[in-house]
Amino acid sequence: MSKEWDTDRLTIAANFYLPSDVSLICTIRVPDNFDARRSALWREYRYFIQHGRSCWPHLRDMTWWRKHEWNADSVREACRILEGEHDFRAFCKTGECPEESVRTISRLRYKKAGGLSMIIARAPSFLMNMVRIIVGSLDKVGRGEKSASWFRELLSERNDRRYSGVTAPACGLYFWRAAYKDINFCRSSEVSFRRNS
Repeated sequence: MSKEWDTDRLTIAANFYLPSDVSLICTIRVPDNFDARRSALWREYRYFIQHGRSCWPHLRDMTWWRKHEWNADSVREACRILEGEHDFRAFCKTGECPEESVRTISRLRYKKAGGLSMIIARAPSFLMNMVRIIVGSLDKVGRGEKSASWFRELLSERNDRRYSGVTAPACGLYFWRAAYKDINFCRSSEVSFRRNS
C-alpha cells in the first residue's frame, strides 16, 4: 500500500471496487512475512445443498439442488469415518492427484436447516476437488445408494477415484475461512443451523 489505511475505511473502500461476487468482511494488519496460503494453520470450506422437489430460484446458482432428502444419521456416520489422517486418493481429481495424497481432516460435519443442508470441511490442506468429491460421495450415502461403511472401503482397498461418487458442482462450494497463528480475524455473523434429521 502506498499509505497507511484505517482498517475499517479500507474494508469499505475495497468493497466499493470489488466485483459483486467478492466481498471483504474485515481488514486487519498483519506482519510483513505473512503469507495467506503458507501461513494458514487450517482452511475451512462449506458446501450447501438444497433438498426438495424444487429449488428456491435465488439459490439455484449458489447450492447443489438434490430432489431427495438425505438420511442425516448415515451422512453424519460417513463424515465421522473421514475425519482424521487418511489417504484420500479416491477423493482427488483424476490426473491431478499428487504422489503424496495423505491428508488430515480435523472436522467434517453435516448440518441441516429446513431444506438446506451444509457440509463443513476443515483441514490444513486439501487435494484437488477433494471437498466436492466427498460431497458427491456423501450424496450416495444420504440417498441410500451406499452405506456409510462404504467410505472405509474408499480409504483402503478401493482407494481410487473410479470408485467414489460424482464431483459435486462448484456452485455449492465456498471457501469459508482460514486460521493463522497469533492473528485473530473478525468473525462475521453466521447462519444458525440446527442439528435435526
